[in-house]
Amino acid sequence: MTAAEGEEVMTDPYLVVDVEQAWDLASMLGLTAPGIVHRYSEAGGRRIAVMVHPDGSWARAEGVGAGRPTVHQAGPQRLWGALDAVHTDWLDRGELPVRGARVIVRPEGRTILVRGGWNTHT
Repeated sequence: MTAAEGEEVMTDPYLVVDVEQAWDLASMLGLTAPGIVHRYSEAGGRRIAVMVHPDGSWARAEGVGAGRPTVHQAGPQRLWGALDAVHTDWLDRGELPVRGARVIVRPEGRTILVRGGWNTHT
């Protein structure tokens, strides 16, 4: 796991989560920011989550107990920011919009998920 300082360092409002074990967050993040690889470790009350992307973006969050974690991130994308956006949306709505979304298949074969004002079209 990377121990580097990030271009951006912040304190995050959410506890460090093992994204791969949180299927709802993992599914939504996979749609909004595909290609991220996750690593998670926990020992002695200390949780560390690392996210890396093929474009060189990375994020590392470290937290102890119920304390707010410190997040380091760098690269073209802010991966932890993408996770926070999904997490916030989930808490605001009470569920993630991918559940119950309609699928639109465009003539060229591209699929778009749509639910209410949310969609995967960019």
